[in-house]
Amino acid sequence: MNIIDDDFLQYIFNIVQKGYEDYKRDHPDFAKVVEEQSEGKTDAEFEAQFNETRTHCEFCGECLEGFDQCSECGRINL
Repeated sequence: MNIIDDDFLQYIFNIVQKGYEDYKRDHPDFAKVVEEQSEGKTDAEFEAQFNETRTHCEFCGECLEGFDQCSECGRINL
């Protein structure tokens, strides 16, 4: 079993955090969308909004029956 030192994990986390901050600084549109999507939400609520399963076609309203492509209008729901 490999045991990773806490200091090493913190070092890696700091590198990732710095890269993320730099990316947000260089891409203000991205930062704005993330801020709007996460405002007032817990981490679990934030993640859940991207994992919601669509049950009805966004184009015609027909039941999707577990598929992304609507059997009624043929459009793909993403």
